[in-house]
Amino acid sequence: MILVLGKAVELGSPSNQDGAIAIMTVMWVSVFSLAILGTVSTLAVGELQMGGAEVASERTYYAAEAGLNQTLYDLIRNPVPGSSSLTVDGVNVNVDAQPDAVNPFRLIIISKATEPGTNSIRTLELAVVTSSFGGIHSAVQTGGGGLDMDPEAEVRGNVYANGTITGKVQGSKKSKILGDVYSSGPIGQVNNIDVSEDPQLHGKDVHAHDIVKTNMQDGSAYYTNIDGASRVGGQPCSSNPLCFPGFPDPVVTPYEIPYDYYKPVAGGTLYDQAAAGVSTPGDFIVDNSTGDRSLGPTIVQGDLEVKKGKILTLTGTVWVQGKIEIEDPNSTINVVATYNENSEALVAEGAIKMKNNANIAGSGHPLSFLLVISLSNASPAMEVRNNTSSAIFFAPNGKLELINGNDLNNATGDMVHLNNNVVVTYDQKLAFLTIPGGGSKVVTPEKTSWKEK
Repeated sequence: MILVLGKAVELGSPSNQDGAIAIMTVMWVSVFSLAILGTVSTLAVGELQMGGAEVASERTYYAAEAGLNQTLYDLIRNPVPGSSSLTVDGVNVNVDAQPDAVNPFRLIIISKATEPGTNSIRTLELAVVTSSFGGIHSAVQTGGGGLDMDPEAEVRGNVYANGTITGKVQGSKKSKILGDVYSSGPIGQVNNIDVSEDPQLHGKDVHAHDIVKTNMQDGSAYYTNIDGASRVGGQPCSSNPLCFPGFPDPVVTPYEIPYDYYKPVAGGTLYDQAAAGVSTPGDFIVDNSTGDRSLGPTIVQGDLEVKKGKILTLTGTVWVQGKIEIEDPNSTINVVATYNENSEALVAEGAIKMKNNANIAGSGHPLSFLLVISLSNASPAMEVRNNTSSAIFFAPNGKLELINGNDLNNATGDMVHLNNNVVVTYDQKLAFLTIPGGGSKVVTPEKTSWKEK
């Protein structure tokens, strides 16, 4: 006997047995149906979850693309390296644009999108070629002529020399570098320098084939040879954990400002920018008879002189086929204020001489500088005395002579000589240097470089 719907049913009679079998069959079918329904429900929930993950992944992909597009738009206005962030439909996007290690005119953009609350992350990469290089990252850089420092000269920032780095001692006074120091190749040598930590960037190490009479107060030494007079952390290098003998020589480093930027023919970036304006025949003089003047873009077919405390304001790139002289106290060359954060360049094929209390300046914005270049191979190719602000000096083929208490942002030349009381202090804003200045820049995406990481 079994109970069906609350009633007892005897299984003895055929009719009762048939009814019980039918009822049991219905019960088993119901149980089986419920099991199938549960399985189908589980699969449906799984598919919904998979669909949600796909939607989240698609959402982060489009957010990463939005990060690339926003950065391209920003680079057209101001093609400098840097990082940025934005939010697109609740998805967080971080974008980093940095110079290519091989080509400073090429920026690598990486856009990473992350959706909070999910595991959805998409990362896209694109390379672009710009008309501006990717900034300056050293206080002093030299070619094969090296760096020569007088006893009270000082560099605050990293130094890269393809020649020797030589300091001097006078009583208790000694040449000083606060930052990392590199002297390249098998002839590389750092001699008679006090090296300590840069409080901005925290560089403090010395890399050279030979280290001689040098005191490394805070960092380490990487070398082939070191003499017994040198000290690392106050101790000689015998059994000193801060000393690394047999370390490979630093490689020869090209100038951070690439040759294509300043080459003196059509196709050179600065030459073409200057040539876009009307040429200026003969010499261009700014003095009492002319008053303050503006200039650029142009190629000056003679010399450029600024005298008697007058002001020359650059409104574009100026290329001088002769020499440049800035004479008399308070004579000034600056960049027009409308450039805002952008910078400009002044190039001379001949030598450049700046006398005491002459001024070189950007637009007045903290990110604006004036890049001054002499292509002369003379010694000196460029002579700069005190009172220069917001300036970058570059003599790729000759000697850069810095005199009389200059306080500069950057000095680059085939050879650089820092006289007594000259201080070069690297300005971190130089990493965002943008030349040409004013107007939009050429920014060309490399279509074949796009990829998902």
